[in-house]
Amino acid sequence: MQQWLLANLDTILWTTGGLVGGMLISTIIVAIIIAKLPVDYFQHDKRPRATQGKDRVKRVVGQVLGWAIVLTGLFMLVLPGPGVAVLLIGIFLVDFPGKYALQKKLVSRPGVISGLNKVRSRLGKPPFEAPKGGEDHQAGDKHTSKQSARAV
Repeated sequence: MQQWLLANLDTILWTTGGLVGGMLISTIIVAIIIAKLPVDYFQHDKRPRATQGKDRVKRVVGQVLGWAIVLTGLFMLVLPGPGVAVLLIGIFLVDFPGKYALQKKLVSRPGVISGLNKVRSRLGKPPFEAPKGGEDHQAGDKHTSKQSARAV
């Protein structure tokens, strides 16, 4: 076993470095995307397709990048890293029927919107408004109304 480790040390180190580097880069990309989303992103009943008006190359690149981030998020569910947040951002980038409903369902899970809002606050952005409807969103609504009261 020790001989095999020594014989494959370069491969092991490069693979480990690639995984760690990929997680760091994904985390940075996720934070940037979370910060760029509008505060009321989850307030609407229907979201128009994000790819309307984009050329085909941008759409394909977005799909490939999105699915790569989804896979990274799935790995991070069992490995160290912000798996749910990365998975959510990957889902934001890909285009499929029912996408917006799935996003709202994921964000309505306990702790997800507060985690997204922590990232936004670290980057100096206001918190997301909680999705409309449902009992799960009352805590987020209180938080948002407190923020609004401070702003006034």
